[in-house]
Amino acid sequence: MTDDVPVTSGGSGMTGGPGGSGVGSEQTVTRRHPKIGFAPQNFDVPGPMRIYHLLYFIGAVNGLIVAQLVDRYKSIVPMTGLPVNTNFLVNQLRLSQKKVLSLVLAILHDPEVVILDDITTGMDTVTLKK
Repeated sequence: MTDDVPVTSGGSGMTGGPGGSGVGSEQTVTRRHPKIGFAPQNFDVPGPMRIYHLLYFIGAVNGLIVAQLVDRYKSIVPMTGLPVNTNFLVNQLRLSQKKVLSLVLAILHDPEVVILDDITTGMDTVTLKK
């Protein structure tokens, strides 16, 4: 399942356009701005990772440059209760803050569709009301 398989036929669609890359069998897949964001139920970060490391990684995966990333985070974070200072270790955050960070990472690149995998499990009532 992890090998590259050449596209020979078929199609799929979501968000008003072709799914995947929409390429034919002889075309090369090029990276595009992802249209889907995903916030998993279990948000585990390996090792001691700082919030800004995680932001830069997820931003890069989703095609954001640093200036876009900073602007998006600054516009989203006041609504969340997350620390503005991104130097904190992710494992220092409370469970509800980790859930909110997962949501922030899912919407950071401004996707058309966001898939929430039971994101509210483990959130405290104050965070849920926000």
